[in-house]
Amino acid sequence: MHPILNIAIRAARKGGNILIQNYDKQKVNHEKQIEKRYAISKIIKISETYMTDIIQKSYPKHIIITTRNTNLDFKMSEIIWFINALDGIDNFSKNLPHFCVSIAIIIRNITEISVIYDPLKNELFTSVKGQGAQLNGYRMRCSNVNFLSDSLIGITLSHKKSNFDNNIFEIVNIFLSERVKIRSTGCINLDLSYIAIGRLDFLFNFCANPFSIAAGSLQVRESGGLISDFNGGNNYFTLGSALIGNPKLMRIILVKIRKFFNN
Repeated sequence: MHPILNIAIRAARKGGNILIQNYDKQKVNHEKQIEKRYAISKIIKISETYMTDIIQKSYPKHIIITTRNTNLDFKMSEIIWFINALDGIDNFSKNLPHFCVSIAIIIRNITEISVIYDPLKNELFTSVKGQGAQLNGYRMRCSNVNFLSDSLIGITLSHKKSNFDNNIFEIVNIFLSERVKIRSTGCINLDLSYIAIGRLDFLFNFCANPFSIAAGSLQVRESGGLISDFNGGNNYFTLGSALIGNPKLMRIILVKIRKFFNN
């Protein structure tokens, strides 16, 4: 096992254990919403601290970026860890059992290692660039579904204004009319891991940014999936939206939505 991956797994499991301990406590607590937000922020801070300590003991010179310190000054030539101690905050706050810890390690501006941990199901999704993706040690491959009517498609919407706000519902209606089954789970990195293992066939991501999808995107690619912007190019971070899924559906869906994005 890659030595950095080993440390990343240890950190992700520690972060996941902290979430589980506090998730169980939440079930019997019915605080006001403001108090609950504060409590969750505190849980995230504690989790990030423990995870950061584990990483820094082995790699004190690596840069660690979390949801609370995204404005660090660093060079892309350095080794950078992207940590999301709780992806699926809204699910967690509502006791909806679908959230995860995610870690992406960026080396020379390329995502080389990825860990996504679902502590409730004890599912550990990992990938190393060029070595494939795994779930609990077993190789993952994306689905080979090639008919829209047989597909299960995820959608991730942004809380912020999107470049494609005017088109989102028109696009969704196209696929609903073809009897496509659509899900919105509230946890982007688990969506991406589910693409990698074939539980989801495709994903419309209307809030793509490097921090949020770095971990999951490596797993998608290492399992045979593709990532594209809505024009079939690679500008998904610039445009803020991405298409993610198996190659067969990618071709079909790009043709279906082309009319919305041709200038």
